[in-house]
Amino acid sequence: MNKPVSTPSDVPDGYEIAEDQAFNSHVGPFYLRTQDDGVHGLLPVRAYHLNRGGVVHGGMLMTFADMIMGRAAHNAIPDRRCATVSLNCDFVASAKLDDWVRGTARVVRRTRAILFVTGELHTDERPILTASGLTFVGATDDFRFRAFETATGKKVWETKLKASVTATPVTYLGSDGRQFVTVMNTGGSQTGSVVTNDEVIAFALPKK
Repeated sequence: MNKPVSTPSDVPDGYEIAEDQAFNSHVGPFYLRTQDDGVHGLLPVRAYHLNRGGVVHGGMLMTFADMIMGRAAHNAIPDRRCATVSLNCDFVASAKLDDWVRGTARVVRRTRAILFVTGELHTDERPILTASGLTFVGATDDFRFRAFETATGKKVWETKLKASVTATPVTYLGSDGRQFVTVMNTGGSQTGSVVTNDEVIAFALPKK
């Protein structure tokens, strides 16, 4: 069943409905606005966006992210057709019924054949999803655990530990809706550093 496409009165000026008679008409409504810093999107959360846990389905968030990132790509090369070849998403927190999910997307790199686009979804300034991905690196001999933007290589976070990280980080969604990244922090192993610690450490964004 198609969803109504009328624009609610509380949608800010400058946003236009982005639904059509294809896939988007079944999962929206989406609203988009193009600015100098990229594409901005809005998704008013309805009951049909929720999973059995009462929060917005992860697939719905990825669809919204793909839409605004696709629009950013199209704006960069309006005379050519674009198709998503890879979409890496990290779920940071959840969104609920009646939330307004806001998204941003921008092109960060361009080659002859591929555009690299990053995106983020949030509610009330609280990040809930990053798209294009974060790469975590901890197997270094300086005992630091770092996060990088996958598309650009830009370092976005780091912390000093008691030892190097010796295994692939594990990520999971906590009962409070926050995304956690957990590491084994012992030292030794491939890094050749001295075993100086014996802990499993979990990181997450602060509670709001």
